[in-house]
Amino acid sequence: MNFLKAIKNCFFKFFRMKGRASRSEFWYFFIFYLILGIPTYYFDNGWILFFFLVLLIPFITVTVRRLHDIGLNGYWVGSIWILGVIFGRILPEEAGEAAPYFIWTLMFVIFIFCTKAGEGNNKYGKKLKD
Repeated sequence: MNFLKAIKNCFFKFFRMKGRASRSEFWYFFIFYLILGIPTYYFDNGWILFFFLVLLIPFITVTVRRLHDIGLNGYWVGSIWILGVIFGRILPEEAGEAAPYFIWTLMFVIFIFCTKAGEGNNKYGKKLKD
């Protein structure tokens, strides 16, 4: 799947959490999310709200579908967000103590989203081409 097809596919499946998403679909949309997301922090709050409303939902749904592709339940998204809140908001004043946990969490998340899907179909659908 190429970059533009992945973006179009994620917006086409805006609220769809059923099924699977390939590694390329997830990573292309992640790059798109970063490209549009980073500059919004330099604008006023209206742009940030617009950005989150338009891009956050398809980002969550493609993340759930990516987890389905490797055989994990979509509820793993919640644990990833909780870890992000803990290490991003709760522990910043203790950054030296929290840094190893943050690094392990980041490595875990990258490992999950880079994992190749198992051979054949799973309970979430047919095997996708990467």
